Amino acid sequence: MGMPGGDMDEWRRETELGVSSLLVGLSDARRAENVASAVLVRRLYGLVDFRVCAEAELFDAGGDADLARAERAAECEAAVALSLSRTVTREMIVVGKQLAWRLHGVDAAFAAGDLDYSRVRAIALTLVKASDETVQAIEADVLAAAYRCNAKALRERVWSRWIDHDDAEANAARKAAESEERCASIKRCDDGMASLFAKMTALEGAECDSLLEELAGTVCSRDPRSKKQLRGYALIALIHREDVIACLCGHQGCAVGGAADLMKPRRTHLLQIMISIESLLGLSGDPATLGDGTVLDPETARMIAGDARWQVFLTEVLDAARAQASPEPAPAPESVTETETKPVPVPVAEPETETVPAPETGTDTDTAGTGTPDSAPAPESGGGVANSGSAGGPRAFRIIARGRVRPAASLPDPAPGQTRSPVAGAGRARSSAGGEVALSEAIAAFLAAAAADPSLAAGSDPDGHGGMTEPPPGALTYRPSAELVALTRATYCTCTFPGCSVPAARCDIDHIVPFDHNDPVAGGWTILSNLQPLCHYHHQAKTLKLWAAARLNGDGIFWTSCSGLRRITPSTYGSVMVPDDFVHNRPSSPSPDPATDHYYQHVADPCAPETAAAGSVRERPADDLYEPTWWETNIGENSEWGDLIDTDRAAFVPSLGDIARLEDPRARDEAIFLRERFLEHRAIVTARDRYRYPPF
Repeated sequence: MGMPGGDMDEWRRETELGVSSLLVGLSDARRAENVASAVLVRRLYGLVDFRVCAEAELFDAGGDADLARAERAAECEAAVALSLSRTVTREMIVVGKQLAWRLHGVDAAFAAGDLDYSRVRAIALTLVKASDETVQAIEADVLAAAYRCNAKALRERVWSRWIDHDDAEANAARKAAESEERCASIKRCDDGMASLFAKMTALEGAECDSLLEELAGTVCSRDPRSKKQLRGYALIALIHREDVIACLCGHQGCAVGGAADLMKPRRTHLLQIMISIESLLGLSGDPATLGDGTVLDPETARMIAGDARWQVFLTEVLDAARAQASPEPAPAPESVTETETKPVPVPVAEPETETVPAPETGTDTDTAGTGTPDSAPAPESGGGVANSGSAGGPRAFRIIARGRVRPAASLPDPAPGQTRSPVAGAGRARSSAGGEVALSEAIAAFLAAAAADPSLAAGSDPDGHGGMTEPPPGALTYRPSAELVALTRATYCTCTFPGCSVPAARCDIDHIVPFDHNDPVAGGWTILSNLQPLCHYHHQAKTLKLWAAARLNGDGIFWTSCSGLRRITPSTYGSVMVPDDFVHNRPSSPSPDPATDHYYQHVADPCAPETAAAGSVRERPADDLYEPTWWETNIGENSEWGDLIDTDRAAFVPSLGDIARLEDPRARDEAIFLRERFLEHRAIVTARDRYRYPPF
């Protein structure tokens, strides 16, 4: 039987030629990715530079400048826009600053696609504490090493060059890093596992490595686990202050078999686990969740529940309302609510104390509570509910009260293969398939509706009173009770700022509508519907009015930045609802004042009904407004509304920092002219946008 191509050698040569072509394609794709990463880092730092320079101009004009506020605003906005964590965003800003001001050779190689972001990041973050003279002296050697080394080896090369050039400066930087960068954190992985990340000195790292090797050697040679797995068990043993690892060889004559029996029992889990009553009783296979939102399989949760303390949370089910058949207002349906009990095993070996560091928090023990909520929840009405209670879909619910902590009861053994409730009326245990799709669609629908009607961004409770006319007990007290703190953290498992994953247990408790210390009745009340967990960083961003928050029906939080970014954070078990009476017929922004702008004329609103009153007449720009701007004619391609399609052209707009760094007077004048033309263009585009009809 013949081989392809005539013989085996010819067939292999053809294969290698094909592989060579594929490798060239991979290299080209990698280079393109590097170029795109360089553009992203430049634009990110350009955003920070623009905000900082604007504050500097304000200071020059005699105003009160706040550079820290400008940097925080840019950092928060960029993290949300890029869907990155605050730590990653801050690192990218530092890298961009180093490239723009000091590492010009590395910047050029990065922009050309010769270096990837991981190596550029290693260089920039390692040399962030180096002097300008050091960077200038060793950059050529560092760049040469970057072409042949991976990120880890490159970092060591950078330190080697730095110490060789100025050992005193390098040692001082290392000493500073010992205290500044020391940390330990645990991150959830994608497969139900978690990663422990710690920073320590190189000497301490070597000591830890030796201890892990020593503990991993306390089992016999017949133990079925690999050396890598044993090191993982050794780390857990160190955390529990144990001297040996239990051997799993199973042989009766094992020399170290009885060593584990002599150790003290490990302390009880100090965890809070949320699980439905159906899953707890084995009637459903719905997963449980830890307090920070980590998913836990129901079998593990039931095992822990047998040796735990239980606490019942009372919930209110948010059923889906009827779908909108037309854009006309529909009669508001009666709100449908059900109550059900969600037992929550809270394993506590001893009373836990919840301490919240910032104002608007409560500090108390969380081992007992009343079964009555601090404030009665307002009835909900609305449509477009994600996680709805329609047939076949999961249900969204709101936690409204908690019971007392009680000892665990005996749990029945689930029948083999039984994962859903077989009894009539137990429709709450249903498949959750499609829940995330429905929630994402509801969020997108609300954002579109809020773009057409900005009043929706104020939320369902703009005054922070929860729909009540009289404040309930404790509502006029600034610090929430332990009951309110526990219910708030059960409603939101993490910080509610978009993309933030700080667990609610480590967050401040914030008033969504600020509490008024001078007039508590007029300000936001201290009630469940006006509280949310915020990490300290994002709490400060909200206090500085860089972002505004509003609570929506379904317990979602609507966030708006000072520059117009909008995001919605749903609650852990809730949803997002568009009001039934919403009609897509409002202009996207207020009409401008024709007395101060000659572009605008009074015209009839073509979207208004024929029988509309005179108040429906709105202004529309004159034809002069749609004349092509200098920027559209000479630089950028634009759509029919004047929006830039070629966004790369906008990247060449010089920032104030770019202009300040130009030494040639002619080049500076050209940069100033180009920036003025772009700002003029954006002002006209903004004026056009005021008259774009919904949903645009």
